[in-house]
Amino acid sequence: LNCPEDNNNQLLEFASRIKSAEEPIFMKSDIDKLDEMYYHRHNRTGLEGESMSAEIDELLTVQEVCELLKVSKAYIYWLTHQRKIPYIKMHGHLRFRQSAIDGWLRAQEVRNGDTQERE
Repeated sequence: LNCPEDNNNQLLEFASRIKSAEEPIFMKSDIDKLDEMYYHRHNRTGLEGESMSAEIDELLTVQEVCELLKVSKAYIYWLTHQRKIPYIKMHGHLRFRQSAIDGWLRAQEVRNGDTQERE
């Protein structure tokens, strides 16, 4: 997939060409790549290109959470299925707010002297 990355207008035009194609010309992995690129771009910059990182949490993909926690995809999917980790489902894709994962990790921490029951 040769996808334009230099500006939002080209990216939107490219996505429009995909949707209007009479026959499927892209693999699901290509569309997933475009989807991730779009969401990552819009988490980091506004429409005018200004940084919005302080205003909007970065959204992480399943793969990024796996790498951050050093666990398998299967384990992340199990955690989401059991609703043991905070997540967002967007257009059939799982995303995780960086701040929610940070808070979840803090809540998982076991300190010396902690008991099984918390007040």
